[in-house]
Amino acid sequence: MRGVRLAGEASTLDMVAHVVSDSYGVPIEALMARGRTFRVAFARQVAMYVGYKVSGMTMTEVGNYFGREYTTVSHAYNRVKEIMDRDECISKDVTKLIGICRSHTVESTRQLPLVGFDTVEAIVG
Repeated sequence: MRGVRLAGEASTLDMVAHVVSDSYGVPIEALMARGRTFRVAFARQVAMYVGYKVSGMTMTEVGNYFGREYTTVSHAYNRVKEIMDRDECISKDVTKLIGICRSHTVESTRQLPLVGFDTVEAIVG
């Protein structure tokens, strides 16, 4: 079921993918692909976390959108939550992304100042 788009809620996940893509400078195609570089993997995990939080969809449905299993979404959710619990800057960044997605102001993401990937790598270690 790789990349299955669900009617109705898919537009929410499309918007989440665009917000995260713009914010982290990772192409949407990379979020959907199998790439595992840190930059792409972390952005994808954030997209799945935010998508789950704002869409009201199940982890299985979010996973289907991103071409992943629900267990991958569960892992992403737990990983992002763990990082947010350890680092206030990351927590603020992800909270900003959630707020943007909930308010549907996609155009505001281009100037969103987020913590760099070097900081995240140092935290995750």
